[in-house]
Amino acid sequence: MNYIERNKDRGFGQPVLKGGRLFVYNIISHTSWRERTIESFLEEFDVSIDQLKSAVSYCMNTACKNIQLPSDKYCDGCILSSIHEGWTLVKSNLQGTGGIFGARADGAAYLKSVDELEALECGRSGWMLAREVDKRLAAQ
Repeated sequence: MNYIERNKDRGFGQPVLKGGRLFVYNIISHTSWRERTIESFLEEFDVSIDQLKSAVSYCMNTACKNIQLPSDKYCDGCILSSIHEGWTLVKSNLQGTGGIFGARADGAAYLKSVDELEALECGRSGWMLAREVDKRLAAQ
């Protein structure tokens, strides 16, 4: 059963659990954390295992690309949202060595890796996080 919907009145057109406001990306990102058990997430957020599996499948198959209405949106936090909005990846704007990078445009310095900066700037790949959750589910 599919537990995912897009509804402009709940979730602003982003994929959410049917009848609720919990975004697919939030489900995926929270359950991908190794520090948190899947069971604790399910209990804390009142989500069933079937709802979780539906969100994982939705995200792994990048079903969000199936935009049918003008109100349909990608999940905030996922890199697909940033790409759809025309953002450029931060790697093209950085130069540096030894873990210290400077932005070419404004000269700011960052003490993070390029990958960490890219995730902060543009979001993370939701489908990659979903694969991690899928592996965790299979190991249970």
